[in-house]
Amino acid sequence: MNQKELKRLSRTDLLEMMLDLSKENEHLRKELHQVKARLEDRTIAVEQSGSLAEAAMNLNGVFQAAQAACEQYSMNIRAQADALLAQAREKQEGADARAGEILARSNAQADRILAQARAQAKQILDEAGEKAKQILDEAEQERARREEKYAWITNLMENGEEA
Repeated sequence: MNQKELKRLSRTDLLEMMLDLSKENEHLRKELHQVKARLEDRTIAVEQSGSLAEAAMNLNGVFQAAQAACEQYSMNIRAQADALLAQAREKQEGADARAGEILARSNAQADRILAQARAQAKQILDEAGEKAKQILDEAEQERARREEKYAWITNLMENGEEA
């Protein structure tokens, strides 16, 4: 399985693959143990080889092949585990980058909303100030009219003229 195919697998698939490889590794170890036990039990190899030295050389070849297979399998497992870890790191970095982008967009949107709210509040305050000024001007005009009427009535009363 190449690097691209590994990257496309989900985390669950990768973990299942690691579990399957681990089970296969255990199965191969058991099989190796059984082969070793059978080789120890057999004395036929010594009789057929003609000498103890030839039997030892034949047995060494089997053990060397088994050892090489175990080492190769272990290297494959390590390589796959390293690939899975690298893929997990890449996914984490991607998720972190996306989270940063989302946070930046959220902050920008919050700033825009806050600026709009401030503008609306300023507009409302300005309108309220204008309305209050208008009401005060009207009240001042009414006060001036009443004061003028009062002055006219007071003038009439002081001069004794009738309306």
